[in-house]
Amino acid sequence: MQKIWTFKDNENIDTEGVDLKTFKPSGKFYEDVEVLCRLFNTKVHPALKPAVYSMTEEQKQQHDSQQQLQQNAAEEQKHAEINTLNLFKHRLDRNSMKVMFLALQSSPNIHTLKFSNNGFTHSQFSQMIDYLSQETCPIQHLFFDWNPIYENDYSTQFAQRNQLYQPKQATESCLFAKLLQQNHKLQVLFLRASNLTDEDVKQICHVLKPDPANPAHANKTLKVLDISYNPITKASLKSIADMMDLNRTLEYLGLAKCSLQAKSLNKILNQIGRIPFPQDQVEAHLGKLKARDQIIEKNKKLKQSKKPEEPVPILDNIEQQTSIAADGSEVQGWVMLKNVQFKHINLCMNEVNDDIKENVALLLRRTNDDFGITLSGNPIGKDSIEFLQRTAYEVHQHRIQNQTDLTNQQHIDQYIGLKRIAF
Repeated sequence: MQKIWTFKDNENIDTEGVDLKTFKPSGKFYEDVEVLCRLFNTKVHPALKPAVYSMTEEQKQQHDSQQQLQQNAAEEQKHAEINTLNLFKHRLDRNSMKVMFLALQSSPNIHTLKFSNNGFTHSQFSQMIDYLSQETCPIQHLFFDWNPIYENDYSTQFAQRNQLYQPKQATESCLFAKLLQQNHKLQVLFLRASNLTDEDVKQICHVLKPDPANPAHANKTLKVLDISYNPITKASLKSIADMMDLNRTLEYLGLAKCSLQAKSLNKILNQIGRIPFPQDQVEAHLGKLKARDQIIEKNKKLKQSKKPEEPVPILDNIEQQTSIAADGSEVQGWVMLKNVQFKHINLCMNEVNDDIKENVALLLRRTNDDFGITLSGNPIGKDSIEFLQRTAYEVHQHRIQNQTDLTNQQHIDQYIGLKRIAF
C-alpha cells in the first residue's frame, strides 16, 4: 500500500543536501511539485495536488458525453494555468513549503496565496518570510486569515496545550512588519483573526510610513491591508492615523469586528479627502511643491545615469475650491488633497453608533464618488442611515450639475448613496 503524506514524516526528511541542478522546471506548477517531491523523496502535500471535480452518478448519466473528460480531469488540471493557491486547514511541513516556493519560481501567473487555520509556528512563518521576499517569488496577494502564530512546539494532537507565540525580547520585531519590510512585491495583505496586538499594528504602520531621510525603510507597494477580527484598541487606530498622514499607497483598509467606537475613528477619517488649508500658508506650500517637482525631474536623469537619487519630500497637492456659505454666497478657499488614492474603509460589525454620522457626512462631501465606506452590522439608527445616503446623493448631484459638459449632467446616479455607503 502506497504511503500517504503525513506532517511528521515529511517534516523529518533531510533535503538540505539534495542537488537541485537536476531539476528542470516545466512552468506547470503541479507537475513541478511532483518532480520536486520525487527529487526530495517526500510525499506530495494534499493542498499541492490539483483539485478535481467529481460528478455524481446521476450527473454522469445525464452527461454521458462528458465521461471521457471526467476521466482525464486530473491530468488536464496538472497542465491548467492557475493563479491562486488555497491552503485551508492544512498544516504545512517545512519540506512541502520548500517544494511549493521552488515550484512557484517558475509559475509567474500564480499571484495569490491563501492560508486559513494552518497552525503556523513562529519558525514556519519566519521561513515563509524568507521565501516570499525572494525576487523570484511571484506572490503579490497574501491572505493569512485565522492564523495566530504559535510557539514552535505546536501539535495537532494536543491542541489544548498549544501556546501562542510570545516575544522573547522587548526589542523583537513583529513577523508581519518584518514581512512588509523585506518584501517589495506584496500589494494585498489580509491578516484577519490572526491575534494581532496594538504593538503588532504599531510596527506594521511604522513600516508603511515613509521616511524621507531613509527612503528604503518603508514599504511602497502595499495597497490593501485588512486586520479585521483582531483584538486591537484605539491605540492601533492612532498608529494607523499617523501612518496615513504620510503613506500614499494604501487604497483599502479593513477594520471589521474589532469592537471599535465612533470617537476613536475620527483621526483616521480626518486623513482622507479635501482638507481645508490655511490661506496664509498657500504661497510657502506652493514653493515647496515646486522644489519637490524639480527633485523628481532631477531623479529621472539620475536614474538613467544609474546614480543615487535624492530623497523626495512627501507633500500633498493643494488646489482652490469654491464652496457655498450659509447665506448662499460662493466662497473661494484652498484645500489639501490627502490620500486621494484611498478608495474604501470597512468598519462593519463594530460598536459604531450615531455619533459617527456628522464625521462620515463630512467625509462624503470631501471625497469623490469612487470612495466608499462599509458600516453594516453597527448600531446606527435608521434616521442616520437615511441622512448619510441622502448626503451622498446630494453631493453627487451637485458635482454632476456643476460640470460644464451638459451631456454628463444627464448621468445622475440615483443609487449612489447605496453604492458609497454599505449598511
